[in-house]
Amino acid sequence: MFHYNGDHSYPRLKASCTFKDFVDRVLPLCKSPRISKFRLKCEYGFDCSNLNAWITFALLHDVAELDVSTHGHNLGMLPSSLYTSRTLVELKLYGRFDMKFPEPVQLPYLKSMQLFSVEFSDPYSLNRLIAGCPLLEDLVVGGDWEDVEDINISSARLTSLTMDFRDSFGSLNHRSSVVLDLPNLVYFNYVDRLARRYSLMNLNSLEEARIEVLLDMDNPVWSASCSAVLGLLYGVSNAKHLFLCGKCLEGLDTDEYTLPTFFNLRRLEFGWSKYLIWRDVLCQFLDSAPMLEDLDFSE
Repeated sequence: MFHYNGDHSYPRLKASCTFKDFVDRVLPLCKSPRISKFRLKCEYGFDCSNLNAWITFALLHDVAELDVSTHGHNLGMLPSSLYTSRTLVELKLYGRFDMKFPEPVQLPYLKSMQLFSVEFSDPYSLNRLIAGCPLLEDLVVGGDWEDVEDINISSARLTSLTMDFRDSFGSLNHRSSVVLDLPNLVYFNYVDRLARRYSLMNLNSLEEARIEVLLDMDNPVWSASCSAVLGLLYGVSNAKHLFLCGKCLEGLDTDEYTLPTFFNLRRLEFGWSKYLIWRDVLCQFLDSAPMLEDLDFSE
């Protein structure tokens, strides 16, 4: 395993140069045909100009787990060999990588993928990437995706999906749509500004869903927030355990609505909101969850 996390006791500029030279000299000394884990964290001020060469070295040594994190760098495209690795099982990328890849993607053994603040050229690129990962079970996407207007994810095998875009909360932009088609999804965690439209299809295996949205009353999306929140709720209505933040419930309160029936729901958690008439909210949800056993409020 090669692991460098950026900790050092030397001046940053000097350490930056020293580290680059160090890696360039040490990696060729590796005589093992396989690297199980390759982890690199490149902080602000570090020289990452040889990053693709280092990643290629790991790929040539049949790396199984690749974890690359950069801060303050626009690094362009990753090596094309990354998308055709026959040994990668786990992939983590954090940084402004340009996710342009060859067609088709072939990552036959990848099971876990985490993508933070990466840049896709169009809303379907992520789906094309997923399509090349037939064993993918766990997907985490997050960071700063404020320029991505539409998100579309479909997979017959994915069991866990986390979409955490709280880093975009400072933006006033709301996505146009979020479309998910995930028949084997068991766990869903969603954190984002409320999109204008949701289409969550075939979430028949869902056991736990956590929904946290940001919504401002002075934003144009506010007027359509009820239908958007309902799109989310109908999509996750098969869940056994459901958490809804206060903003989610505020969005519902902007119009008349009819909740889906949560036939499988056993545990329901609400985030607190001082702007709601809780009696009305509780009556609606209690009437719609015939199997509910546990109700919890949190701040």
